[in-house]
Amino acid sequence: MPLMKKPLCRRCLNPETAVVPAACRKLEFLESLDLPELGRLGLLVHRRFKKREVVLHEGEPGRGPFILCSGSAKLYLNHPDGRMQIVRIVSAGDMFGLAHVLAATPNAYSVETLEKSEVMMFEPQQFNALAHESPAFCSDLVRLLAQELNSAREIHRELSYKTGRQRVAQILFRLAQDYGRESGQGVLIDIPLSRSDLADLAAMVPETFIRILKEFKAEGTVLTEGKFLVLPNPSHLTEISSLFPSPS
Repeated sequence: MPLMKKPLCRRCLNPETAVVPAACRKLEFLESLDLPELGRLGLLVHRRFKKREVVLHEGEPGRGPFILCSGSAKLYLNHPDGRMQIVRIVSAGDMFGLAHVLAATPNAYSVETLEKSEVMMFEPQQFNALAHESPAFCSDLVRLLAQELNSAREIHRELSYKTGRQRVAQILFRLAQDYGRESGQGVLIDIPLSRSDLADLAAMVPETFIRILKEFKAEGTVLTEGKFLVLPNPSHLTEISSLFPSPS
């Protein structure tokens, strides 16, 4: 279903007042733009998505880039054998689809919401034109792409060299850092990921992930609070996930 154009709202950049929506304030690259430049990015497409609705399909012509205004989503690859590999989780204020627009290439991944979400899409021609005209803006975009590349390299390193138990520990620790909140039992991972999603993040079949999770529960490393996972001592997971554990 294509994104539909809507009148500018308070969540969108206003070309007259250049107001940045709250979700965009964590995007540092916007800080390099002055008010007229922000105004040029004001004609946005804004749409609401239902839970588990696809925003982008892998292989389609690149659109965007996009900013997630609210909710959360997963970026994933589809393998020929039918397996899914989640490469990134995004939440409010995160951008995706930048590399596809700058390189004018098809989408390298699909994007599906994890809950009800709102998405903004920049107008590609205006975005690219501003990137060519503003050295500071272009430099910030390159820095953002470099951060994404470094993150992708780290994930590849984890999947290539770590055991299944280490990978699950690393993923749970990272999710606790990004989406954790304090609960009575420890740090609760407050994001609507299914066990299948978590297995895809760890690049393993659900049965293997569930077996490792049961081991962590038996050890007291992971607890449950309703449908959420709780980490009583998140730092213990870094010890488990380390490629070179400290001597006892």
